[in-house]
Amino acid sequence: HPEATGAMAEVETGRVTGGSPSTLDLASEPVTTGRTNVALAANGGTAFSQDYIGPGNPRDFRAYRANDGFYADPPEGAPPVDEPWIAATAASFLGVKFAAPTTIDRLGFENQFLNRRQAVLFFEYTRDDLSDVTEDPDLGLAPDGVAGKTWTVIDVLEVDDADDTRHLYRFPAITGVTAVRVRIQSTAAEFAITELEAWAA
Repeated sequence: HPEATGAMAEVETGRVTGGSPSTLDLASEPVTTGRTNVALAANGGTAFSQDYIGPGNPRDFRAYRANDGFYADPPEGAPPVDEPWIAATAASFLGVKFAAPTTIDRLGFENQFLNRRQAVLFFEYTRDDLSDVTEDPDLGLAPDGVAGKTWTVIDVLEVDDADDTRHLYRFPAITGVTAVRVRIQSTAAEFAITELEAWAA
């Protein structure tokens, strides 16, 4: 796989509240520095994915789970309030289209589930107009339309976490971004992301 570019530097790990539901700790660096998570559905973000585990599964692992503001719930007790997005294939992608072109300088994600936290992750952005990509009730946006856009790699990272972990990365600001995605090459079972963040500079 392509080598890391070195553009992304880890700012923090963790900084989620835990419990059910688990949300972002207000002491998280992008919050305290006044940034806005433009990936959030509440801020106009539209999550999309290549695929997901389902349909027919009683649990819901669709893309919109990844930008609802809820992080990994404790594994104990009743079924969790929030499920992650889970890829249906070892090579997949998850992304978010923004409400408007935006300057971003932070990306974050939290993974979930013991055997679904090992992968090579390609963090990418596009400045292309995605308004012509067909919406899909399960995948967010039609994958062939997403694939037809021009995606530029920010950096390539490898993760192999022992626990569900939120990672936040900074990089030089990129202007005019219309969407970001994480292309995933799982090195174990299909990858799970419980939340994907993109922070406006």
